[in-house]
Amino acid sequence: MRTPKILSFRIVGGGTPAGAHAKKAFAAAKAKLPEAGAYYVAMTAKKLPNIPAPQITAVIAKEFDGKLVSYRELHSR
Repeated sequence: MRTPKILSFRIVGGGTPAGAHAKKAFAAAKAKLPEAGAYYVAMTAKKLPNIPAPQITAVIAKEFDGKLVSYRELHSR
């Protein structure tokens, strides 16, 4: 990818539920979850001769707790 368009998305938690029982259950579940992460998307489009549509390549990377945990490379047909 020579000049990819790069997008990033940060994952943020939602609000705390109402009610004492729900708050206790929510706190227990939240303690087991990893720190909020992010997704990064890099995309390029290349026009090839004799092909009417551009060929698109995208790489999607997932980050949790400040570490890259997975990535996926996608290609258009």
